Amino acid sequence: MTKTKKIISLVFKMKGLLAHAMVFIFPLFAMAQLSPGTPRSPSDFGDFISMILGFISYLIPLLIAIGLLVFLWGMAKFILHAEEDEKREEGRQLMMWGAIGLFVMVSFWGLTKILLGTFGFEFRFPRLRTS
Repeated sequence: MTKTKKIISLVFKMKGLLAHAMVFIFPLFAMAQLSPGTPRSPSDFGDFISMILGFISYLIPLLIAIGLLVFLWGMAKFILHAEEDEKREEGRQLMMWGAIGLFVMVSFWGLTKILLGTFGFEFRFPRLRTS
């Protein structure tokens, strides 16, 4: 086994690392914008829509990163198992679904930005109290 294949197989063995990291990352997203005990509630419909779009703006880059990882995983599987037809087909399928997912997510992100600009919703981050 070549050195490159050993490194790539080691990377594939760490696939659970991302799932374990999310356990620590998601609470940081949830608590990053609010001080304890002060929940933010929208004052009108525009504020409510801005709050939803703000949540989506955090979620979309994460989903794009996951889609890119799926695509790269499929590409690596396609290249590493070029002699096995079944594994190569699995890699091709992963690459195809990763590319479709990336297209859909980037399109959704673009539509969200167009809606923000068209209807004049202001994208604001909630601020922490200083006193």
